[in-house]
Amino acid sequence: MSQFKQNGLKTGAIRLFLNQKPWYIRLTNKEYWNAYVFFIPLAFYMTYLAVKARSVFFFSAANPHIPTGGLIGENKAELSQLIPPQYRPKTIVLEQNVSLDNIYEKMKAANLNFPAIIKPTVGCRGIMVAKVDSIGQILTHLERYETDFLLEEFIDDPIEGAILYWKNPETGESGIQSVTVKEFLSVKGDGVSTIKELLMMNPRGVLQVERLTKEKPRLMQSVPQLNEKVTVEPIGNHCRGTKFLNFNDLINPKMVEAYDKIQADLTDCYVFRLDVKAPSIADLQAGKNIKILEINGVGADPAHIFAPDTPLFEMFYAYIRLWKKVYEVATALHRQGVNYMTYQDYKKYAAQQAAIVSLMN
Repeated sequence: MSQFKQNGLKTGAIRLFLNQKPWYIRLTNKEYWNAYVFFIPLAFYMTYLAVKARSVFFFSAANPHIPTGGLIGENKAELSQLIPPQYRPKTIVLEQNVSLDNIYEKMKAANLNFPAIIKPTVGCRGIMVAKVDSIGQILTHLERYETDFLLEEFIDDPIEGAILYWKNPETGESGIQSVTVKEFLSVKGDGVSTIKELLMMNPRGVLQVERLTKEKPRLMQSVPQLNEKVTVEPIGNHCRGTKFLNFNDLINPKMVEAYDKIQADLTDCYVFRLDVKAPSIADLQAGKNIKILEINGVGADPAHIFAPDTPLFEMFYAYIRLWKKVYEVATALHRQGVNYMTYQDYKKYAAQQAAIVSLMN
């Protein structure tokens, strides 16, 4: 064997070894870099905007019906009520000490069946979110975490996307800054390997193996049939293995017009990201036959930046574009009489967010 081939084999073996090391995957793939890499430069721009607006909390006015404008601490139960009924999945609130009988009653009254999605009323980035298939799984989840939850209809449409939208209330101008389609973490069976072994062949899966082995040990040891596709993680968060795809090419005047009509049905929301399910890409673009899973305010990421092929410059600049619109919309609404939140308000919602995060530690 030639020296060239030997070197090639060694290089391949090293690469295969490193691609099974989480630290290496996170270091060499910018979609996994710590958020502070992007937020520290953004903080300088936000400081500049705050000086112009004469308020550190100027952003809170961008969505008057969402506490803090949607930066932190917003209550998902309250936000779900902003979603028009035709777009809203069936949803009920499960208080911390809800009884078994009360769960049955609420589900029956809402005509809500399994499977369903359970998620905290205050939370972020998929924390404490799970797909549940029985009352027993709900009770286990409620016992594990001491907080209030939403139980939401599971929408089985094949397309899940994220649409980042803005509208200026003074000028009437509007636009879509980001369109993302999510590809759930899945494996394709070879008839021999376990799901855990199949995940270890994919750097994206490697990052989830430890967590999934704890949460779904039986699934991880199962062996899919040849060419069988298994969705391992049904929750569409990047931190849970979902691959984000940049679909900004869909943006055109007709799409903006379609989401203008949706925005008109939302109460005082001007800069937000909709996380939606749709039967097809065409429906997603047209805003038809969609279900809105969540509204996220000014704290929402332009999710397309987490696509593997997004240039580094775009990852930075997308936040600049977003916060330029946040400033323009918030100050326009402030001129129309919307107050900026106070420091005491910020402390309250920050404490709520911190309490939820602490439950995971």
